[in-house]
Amino acid sequence: MRIFGRKKIDYKRNFFLKLEGLVNNLIRKKSDVRIAVILHLFYMESWKEIKLYLDFLKPYKTDLYVTYVEGFENKYILEEILNSGFQKVELIKYENHGFDIGSFIDVLNKIDLDNYDVVYKLHSKGIKRSRIFIYHQIFKNRDWFENLYNGLFGILKTDNTIKLLTNHNDIGLVAAENLIVSDPLHKQSFTLDISKTLNIDLSENYNYVCGTCFAIRSSLLKQIKNLGISIKDFEKTERGVFSLAHAMERIVCAVVEKQGYKLFGNKTKRNEYNDELEKFEQLNSERLLYDKRFKIDYDFFYRFLELRQIDSYEIVDIRLCDIKRKFNNKIFRLDEVSPFKFLNGDREAYKQYCNLNKKLSVFDNMSIDRYEKLCTSLEEGFDERFLPVINQEDVIMDGQHRCCWLMYKYGLDYKIKVLKLYIHKKDLKELLKDAKQGDYTAQYRLGNIYLTGDGVQQDVSKAIRWFRESAEQGSPYAQYRLGEAYRRGTGVEKDDVESVRWFQKSAEQENRFAQYRLGEAYLRGTGVEKDDVESVRWFQKSAEQGNPYAQFRLGDACRTGTGVEKDEVASIRWYKKSAEYDNQHAQYRLGEAYRTGTGVEKDDVESVRWFQQSAEQGNQHAQYRLGEAYRRGTGVEKDDVESARWFQQSAEQGNQHAQYRLGEAYRTGTGVEKDDVESARWFQKSVEQGNHKAQKIM
Repeated sequence: MRIFGRKKIDYKRNFFLKLEGLVNNLIRKKSDVRIAVILHLFYMESWKEIKLYLDFLKPYKTDLYVTYVEGFENKYILEEILNSGFQKVELIKYENHGFDIGSFIDVLNKIDLDNYDVVYKLHSKGIKRSRIFIYHQIFKNRDWFENLYNGLFGILKTDNTIKLLTNHNDIGLVAAENLIVSDPLHKQSFTLDISKTLNIDLSENYNYVCGTCFAIRSSLLKQIKNLGISIKDFEKTERGVFSLAHAMERIVCAVVEKQGYKLFGNKTKRNEYNDELEKFEQLNSERLLYDKRFKIDYDFFYRFLELRQIDSYEIVDIRLCDIKRKFNNKIFRLDEVSPFKFLNGDREAYKQYCNLNKKLSVFDNMSIDRYEKLCTSLEEGFDERFLPVINQEDVIMDGQHRCCWLMYKYGLDYKIKVLKLYIHKKDLKELLKDAKQGDYTAQYRLGNIYLTGDGVQQDVSKAIRWFRESAEQGSPYAQYRLGEAYRRGTGVEKDDVESVRWFQKSAEQENRFAQYRLGEAYLRGTGVEKDDVESVRWFQKSAEQGNPYAQFRLGDACRTGTGVEKDEVASIRWYKKSAEYDNQHAQYRLGEAYRTGTGVEKDDVESVRWFQQSAEQGNQHAQYRLGEAYRRGTGVEKDDVESARWFQQSAEQGNQHAQYRLGEAYRTGTGVEKDDVESARWFQKSVEQGNHKAQKIM
């Protein structure tokens, strides 16, 4: 997909060249100003257009620092950057941590701010979005990108921006006027909490630059540099979680005002879409944050409500038995859910529930200890303004554990007050309209609707069509779906090369499932040349985002030294991460490690514990090992009946060693009733798979 039209770029280039002489005359008097440009170039194809803006800075003493992401570089574009004609050009490669702010702060740590008067912070994002509603504004297609850059660059604007920062003692930062914003309450709270951990005292009504493209007095960045933050501090940045990266985007701007300077906004011409904006504002979920009748948990709002539209809401009374819970696409009554079962003594059910939440990446911090602490705090009293939240189908969205506790304490018919949200749901007609107008989110949703037949007749060809339109606009989810379609041959002819192409696009946008599939492709040489090192690189990216399948693959790579230096200790670490998500293969590997003392101290009891967990999920190898443990009494009390039971389960799945052991058990009557016919049957199955011990007996 081409993001920038060649004709449009050439037109701009010619226009700028004609005015270059005028620009040089305007700023000749200020040519001694020293400027550092720190540009994070994630989308390398945007360089040609960004350079047209940067050329306005050439008459100054400008050093250009370009950061880019490892694995996503384009050597031809990097060569163009090195030859772009600035006083100094430096390319710095990073792993994909901390969005653009992480690399910006890391470059600050590398340079001497006293060598510069002004620092520009720029990036290449915001050029693929068909429509976004953000900070009470709507941007479509290229609006977002152009707003960011037109707020800083232009024939007169570049010179004016630099004059403001070097001649006006009260101005510390310049950006597009409409992008200097205040945060809603929940983001203020997150940012203030993180700023306190950094010993930075911010005012509650701080301002910052939405999109974080700005020019700033270099001296004002010393406070940021003195924090001692490095790129390594951003390793845990995740999309969907308010992280250090999100906070630092705000803090970098907010400290300007804290040091006594103003944020100045340059006016820009832009499309405002007033009719659409009015509709978005009417449905904006942020109005829930400012209703004094109740309080909303900020984490819940950020994860589940911030991007949703709300038709209306009300406070209602409802019986606990009438509240439902939707989990893993199934509907339950509250007295059927694991948090309620836990209160009635079923700890194992709740433990499995916590593990499944981690596996699905819904709530990865749930635990028995946390729930017990919550119950203690509820006994001591709680702020009743934090109402449980349900949707229009009476399905609980927030407050499930509290409702279970109230049900356990007061019974199923107990009435409570809840906040009922009527969430806006686009009908098929509305989705089709948005999709045809180029909304890639609507296109992706239509693809899912036609793929699953949700309210329409299932039509895989239509699903693929909408996935493709969405994918070509840059949706990582649609790109992943297309990759899966070509991998399986669903709705299209099976094509491993095309599958890898779409997985690559999605993986480059941090889709952990696509990263895993790409790792698998390089591991097997499917659709791409086999490359163990590249396979490990993608497994690593996926594993660091919590994908248990990638974590298992990474454990295997470290165990065998495939594509990475052999490291048995690191192997155990990755297996444990995967096993926490109930990955039966990782659990089996851990059982083997503790059985043999590989990467860990030998421990038969711990070995049996992991084999047991894996065997209960149907792993034939773990079932065989568990049978052996009970047969020998290793790590567990000797039990011939239990041994035969596990051998039976493993043998029925085709494990030749278990088949041999089961034949032995029936031959000698150990743990089962003696049966020569059954013994011969299992020995024969084992022989057919080449088992030498069974061959000797037969």
